[in-house]
Amino acid sequence: MQSIKFIVVFLGILILIGFSLLIFGFAKKFLDPNWQLFTKTSSSPRVFSKDKEKKSFGDIFLNLQKHHIIKEARTSDPLVIIVTGPSSAGPDKIFVFDTDTGNMLGTISP
Repeated sequence: MQSIKFIVVFLGILILIGFSLLIFGFAKKFLDPNWQLFTKTSSSPRVFSKDKEKKSFGDIFLNLQKHHIIKEARTSDPLVIIVTGPSSAGPDKIFVFDTDTGNMLGTISP
């Protein structure tokens, strides 16, 4: 009988704590609609501001082999993917650039 009383009191205290936290969350959200209990970690996807000023990063030279042409250029925010065409000198190549910094992130050769 003693253990049942303890369980009832313990669960009652947990219910009171839960309701208190719920009311606290509602009050904070009412005062500040952008408030969040848990913040997102740095591993979340990057969010880019449309108001951010775009800076010029100058000219980028791909140093293509003779008779290589740019077959295709695709964008995937914030990346630009450039596919160069075949030539007698070598196979296709894929260049990946970051549009925010202008840095070449890498090349892919088949």
